[in-house]
Amino acid sequence: MEDGPAALGEAMRAHATEGVGPGPVEGTWCVRRSMPTVLENRRWRASLAFVAEGEKELVLGGRAHWLVHGNCSLTPVPLPVSSRFVGASARAPFLAVLIDVDVASLARIVAAMDPLDDPGPPGHALFVGSVDPAMDAALHRFASLFTDPEAARVLGPPLLHELLYLALRGPHGPALRRFVEADGAVFGVARAVHRIEAHLDEDLDVGALA
Repeated sequence: MEDGPAALGEAMRAHATEGVGPGPVEGTWCVRRSMPTVLENRRWRASLAFVAEGEKELVLGGRAHWLVHGNCSLTPVPLPVSSRFVGASARAPFLAVLIDVDVASLARIVAAMDPLDDPGPPGHALFVGSVDPAMDAALHRFASLFTDPEAARVLGPPLLHELLYLALRGPHGPALRRFVEADGAVFGVARAVHRIEAHLDEDLDVGALA
């Protein structure tokens, strides 16, 4: 059976138009590029990205990051980068899906997770890794949403939540979580909200929440 990114690529070939357009779920975007480009300065959106086909180079702070089939990247905040599409063509386009993220949405997930044994220092703002088996299965389900608008509306939002959670559980998870937790105000609010929702049947201790 084809892997999740390949299933995603097959769906995008049939449904994604050239450039950047909306994906099957609100807050997702399809990227399709059919020709190579040179390095250009641009704003990389805060997103969880999955590469289905092709190759892209991102340069941040003088360091090059290569995104290819089976890679995923997560940037919790918008970043100024240089980027280019490598070897893209009409027959072999670059195809990727971006999921919008923000520190607040990540903080809500982190607040519900078990605390880290070793907090450590905050991580950096660009994380690149490989799709693991759990993500692979989720991407198969995401690919099916291109042809089922009702399922996209009903099942899409929790699936995006699942993919973000899996990214936070992956090899870069601890560094990602430290990055999120470093924003004390946002993470503190998320943790307080989670505490309230998880203990609705108890008296509210405002002092403890503060």
